[in-house]
Amino acid sequence: MASVAVHLALSEGGSVEELRLVVGAATRRPTLVEEAEEVVKARGLTADAVEEAADAASRRVEALGGELWSLRGPLEHRREVVRALARRALVEVARRLGLEVRRGG
Repeated sequence: MASVAVHLALSEGGSVEELRLVVGAATRRPTLVEEAEEVVKARGLTADAVEEAADAASRRVEALGGELWSLRGPLEHRREVVRALARRALVEVARRLGLEVRRGG
């Protein structure tokens, strides 16, 4: 139905230096979500930035025709799944780096 992969690199000072968020299976081919990097780099790893990045990922889900795509569920459902996967992936990668997603900003 959908997949999301995240790579996050921090600067020596602890700010987000690089973020790559890729959506797969809900698009014709794996798709890099540049907007996710832009928002997180600009605003830091805040809850609001994570939500905005997850929303950007969900907007990349494509409405594709054909039997294969109809088996993967309705478009809006696939968008919600990608939004949830992106949010979880960002929070989990932050946790693994010893960071906490901050409220606000």
